Amino acid sequence: MISQEPKLILSAEKKSFMGIGLMSGTSADGIDAALVKIFKTPFKVSLESFTVYAYSKEIQNRILTALSFKTPLREIGELNMILGELFAKAALKLLKQEKISPLKINFIGSHGQTLFHQPPSSVKEEQTPFTFQIGDGTVIAQKTGILTVSDFRTADIAWGGEGAPLVPYVDWLLFTHPAKNRVLLNIGGISNFTYLPLRGKLSEITAGDTGPGNVLIDSLAAEGSDGELKYDNNGRSAAEGITNGEVLKELLNHPFIQKRFPKSAEKSWFGKNLAKKLLKKELPLVDLLATACAFTAETAALHLKKYAPEADEIYVSGGGVKNLTLMKMLKEKVEEKLSRRIPIYPFEKLGTPSKGKEALSFAVLAYETLCSRPSNVPQVTGAEKSCVLGKISLPN
Repeated sequence: MISQEPKLILSAEKKSFMGIGLMSGTSADGIDAALVKIFKTPFKVSLESFTVYAYSKEIQNRILTALSFKTPLREIGELNMILGELFAKAALKLLKQEKISPLKINFIGSHGQTLFHQPPSSVKEEQTPFTFQIGDGTVIAQKTGILTVSDFRTADIAWGGEGAPLVPYVDWLLFTHPAKNRVLLNIGGISNFTYLPLRGKLSEITAGDTGPGNVLIDSLAAEGSDGELKYDNNGRSAAEGITNGEVLKELLNHPFIQKRFPKSAEKSWFGKNLAKKLLKKELPLVDLLATACAFTAETAALHLKKYAPEADEIYVSGGGVKNLTLMKMLKEKVEEKLSRRIPIYPFEKLGTPSKGKEALSFAVLAYETLCSRPSNVPQVTGAEKSCVLGKISLPN
């Protein structure tokens, strides 16, 4: 599959390509920018540089406020253009930092900033599945002078898929091991994992969202402290609390947890509204935080038991790695559910910074698009067929 010659835009004669991956996550705290070198034969990916460009407080607030179906169309349109400009500036800043001319860059792959995501698994009969990321790709292409691929999720949804997760394709390309069954677990706002059977084909991998990552923990910290805290630093408060079994049982009955793959979770299902509901129980905040950590850990372990029972090792990325209480509970829950000890490592042990993984992945997905290669994984997203992802915006 990898040996196929590029058919679209990229020169067939070149042996390597330089790209930039851009990503803004659910916390809307900034733009991840990765400078990536891709070697064609044999296929290899090198992360040359990675950095994060923080949003101003005003822009972050506007994005977070816009995560509602009540957002005026004018605000959505303005943010789409503003973020396009900011993504372009992030790419150019990265190149200036590395002293590389934009003329040396073959393409940009930009995920954008998700504003709405309404996959098939979440719609009612009268609704239509869709996904919407802002940070217009055409603006990025025009402002940087670099060909840009964006809007990666829509093609998969057009074929009945969830439009997520998309990173498992890159996980399979880069991290499949010849002798070990690997799990790549990401604990961001939402938790998700990719299971890579040893020497597995793309059709053999499993991936999906397991439920909350940090979103409920962070929301409880913020709501329970009247905004003084944004998160539970290193899980210190949760470490002082006791998991409430009754509340945990109630949380585990959430409809999303019971659904089978393929499925993808909305951050809002486990965020501020759920935190407010839990705070009405008038339990100590430290107990609620401990219970939220247990909820994240147990849902991940339950899904691993169901979909990756033969895992030999687990690599964890995302902000959840910093929550020591959560990581301790994860080890305990995995051992309990799989009835054996499985080594759990930080993702960095694979040679790629955890923070840079998603931005790097969208650079690789852009490369695949420009080679006319499908890069969704139908058994993961639920799509009817494989398809080429993204929209291509040409520079002036």
